[in-house]
Amino acid sequence: MKLITTIFLTLFPLITFANSSLATNRQIAVQGTAEVLANPDIAKILFQIISIKNEPLAAKNDLDNKVNLLIDGLN
Repeated sequence: MKLITTIFLTLFPLITFANSSLATNRQIAVQGTAEVLANPDIAKILFQIISIKNEPLAAKNDLDNKVNLLIDGLN
């Protein structure tokens, strides 16, 4: 019985360190945040112009006038 107790007391400290969450070698942990500012180089703008007329030529002329007004307003 003394032999078993001696073996147990000798090996017990080794068992407690076996499941340790500490690393065996030194480690450095770095944590942080960063922010990047960038200027846009492309902008996409979509317009939709609708004209409802009974005749196709009248609708086309109305759309042309509206598009011209839009382009003139952009300048």
